[in-house]
Parts: sequence; structure tokens; C-alpha cells
Amino acid sequence: MIDLLIDVSKTDWKNIFIFPFRTITETKLKWLQLQIIHRIIPCNNFLFKIKVIDSPICSFCKDDLETIKHRFADCHIVQEL
Repeated sequence: MIDLLIDVSKTDWKNIFIFPFRTITETKLKWLQLQIIHRIIPCNNFLFKIKVIDSPICSFCKDDLETIKHRFADCHIVQEL
């Protein structure tokens, strides 16, 4: 899997973590952005590894492993939204 955040400088990281607090007032959207930044969204790939679900396949497209990158960038079903 190709990492989404290749070659990010310390200054960029500081801005990345401040961004949700400066741009959005809605608490739920801030939390979603923080989950994405910290990579703590429970996707099927992780839930399968800890034996919570039976399959790591994407819930939307049913084609690939569901990772954070797949869910928000690669899944053709989600891209339509």
C-alpha cells in the first residue's frame, strides 16, 4: 500500500493537526478529521485482524481490503459521493 503522507515536514505536520480546529466549527466533522489524521478509524481490515468481523473486504464496493486509504480515496462507490 502506498502511504498517503510521504515526505511530510514537521511544519506541515503542525499545520495538519491545527487544520481541523481552524476550518470547521461542527464537532463531529472535527472528530472525523482527527480520526483520519491519526489513522484511528476502525476499518474492516483492522476489525478483521482483531477478530471483530469475519471479512476484511470493503463494506461498500466488496472488491478490495477496506483500509482508511481505500475507504476515503480508492473505493469507487465512495468516490461517487
